[in-house]
Amino acid sequence: MSLNFENLLQIDYISGYFSRNKKIFTASILIFLFFAAVGTLFYSVEDVMGQTKIDQNIKTLKIDGEIFTEDYEKVYYDEPNNDEKYPLNYEEDYFNEGTDVITENNVDITNLFEDYSFEGFITLFLYNFSIDFGCILGGLVFSLPSLIITFVNASQIGVIFSELNFIIILLGIIPHGIFEIPSSVFALSGALMITSFELKIIKGVLSSKTTVKEEIENSIYLIKDAIISVGIVFLLLIIAAFIETFITPILLLMII
Repeated sequence: MSLNFENLLQIDYISGYFSRNKKIFTASILIFLFFAAVGTLFYSVEDVMGQTKIDQNIKTLKIDGEIFTEDYEKVYYDEPNNDEKYPLNYEEDYFNEGTDVITENNVDITNLFEDYSFEGFITLFLYNFSIDFGCILGGLVFSLPSLIITFVNASQIGVIFSELNFIIILLGIIPHGIFEIPSSVFALSGALMITSFELKIIKGVLSSKTTVKEEIENSIYLIKDAIISVGIVFLLLIIAAFIETFITPILLLMII
């Protein structure tokens, strides 16, 4: 099998993408879920808000058991009255009690999402894509960096889903998360494809039953499929960035 890039655009070849890599996808999903579960032991939601790939624009401020972003976007937790977990920590002028407007120096809630623009959309997409593309390239060094990147992403997402209120998850995370989370799995799969190809070459070097040339010919599809993975990640993150930039803020305004 030669490295014919033309068939990367052929429907018949692309349609076999999943069937050719069942084991890799299964491993990637299991690894992601395992990291998401384990991550809850290492992170708290205060650690990850504003730092994860899925919601890196959110920066939080605790106000009497509730979380506000630095732009006063209200985020509720399942235990809002737990003063030990969410202690009272705010200046009185951050919140005008008795009104629906959160202000500081007369900045009202209508300015909450003024940074959500086309420029913000591009910045968000490039940020997310750089992470997943770096994860795929990590396959060149036996996926060790890829596993680290996946652990950080999966574990932080696990914390968000385990601690945030369901309404916030439903309106603020899921709409773009249904595209961003799979992109992380595809990115890890792409990395494992590259690593598998490298291991095949090593096998060809060490084995007396096969040659490097034979192993390359038999496994070159892994490189092609890794390239397809990049394309899938690209499309998923374009959609996710659009939703997070132009739709998620509107949904969040419904509950602020």
